[in-house]
Amino acid sequence: MEIKNISKWWKTITEAATIYFAISFCLIAGAFVYLYTTGKNIELPPIIDIPFSIGFSISAIIIIISIIVDIFNAAKKILKL
Repeated sequence: MEIKNISKWWKTITEAATIYFAISFCLIAGAFVYLYTTGKNIELPPIIDIPFSIGFSISAIIIIISIIVDIFNAAKKILKL
């Protein structure tokens, strides 16, 4: 009972969230490496920092939901066999 349009949109959203999460993770890791090597913290203006943090959290939630959905879909396929 899968609706085709929703699954296509969901796939696009999860791919975009995965890309955003990967870029955000690399930037966060770079900030920690900079902090560890120099001892100075990177101060970003709030106009960059707040959307970046919120987007990172939302993309992580979307990725977790997509993993759960994939597990349920795989379980359905296994149980049909």
